[in-house]
Amino acid sequence: MVLQSFYFEEIKTTLGKIFILENKDGICFLLPFQDFRVNRIKKNLNPIKGLIYHKNIIKNVNNYLNGRELLLKFPIVFLEGTSFQISVWKQLQKIPFGIKSNYSEIAQKIHRASAFRAVGSAIGKNPIMIYVPCHRVIKKSGNLGDYAWGMVKKKKLLHIESI
Repeated sequence: MVLQSFYFEEIKTTLGKIFILENKDGICFLLPFQDFRVNRIKKNLNPIKGLIYHKNIIKNVNNYLNGRELLLKFPIVFLEGTSFQISVWKQLQKIPFGIKSNYSEIAQKIHRASAFRAVGSAIGKNPIMIYVPCHRVIKKSGNLGDYAWGMVKKKKLLHIESI
């Protein structure tokens, strides 16, 4: 069995410090540094400091957060999550820049129309912020809903996209 190598970087952004984890297949995690998963990831995967496969994500994140560049496409690898959660996260990736969706719409698109609360729960466990754009999902009423990393971050991301 060949062990996978993981690489990480911690970058300072206008949203605060962000943790990025990659492997040869893609971006595995992109989380605020204070997210409870960061220490567990470091302990369990023993990543090496310094991205080697997708270094340009650092510049892209900062340019995007400063309104200078759209998000580039990076390969995404979900290292954890149930099949339901992963189906939700994949659906989030289909929401275009500058467009909002709601929990019910996501539930319908994954053919689980009555599972809008479960969709909300899955969204709250999203492992790759910004590139799996959970910030674009609001309540059907138009209320912004919750955001796992705080409303200040959600409002900033929505503002960047003029939503």
